[in-house]
Amino acid sequence: MVHWRATRAESLGSVETLVTNPTRAPHCDIPVEIREWLGVSDHLIRLSVGLEALWDLIHDFEQAFSVIFGAAT
Repeated sequence: MVHWRATRAESLGSVETLVTNPTRAPHCDIPVEIREWLGVSDHLIRLSVGLEALWDLIHDFEQAFSVIFGAAT
């Protein structure tokens, strides 16, 4: 069973790890041409690391990457 502690959200005003796609944010009204010029692609992922224990985060990312890429960790 995969358990992911990171939250997919814009900002919760807390100290939890957040994973976002800036181009999918509700407030993202920047034209595509400007985003591309700035290097902000639709595939960009923003990771804001919170205050969780380091080994918990490492374990979470190992699990997530294992699911995404189909590799055993």
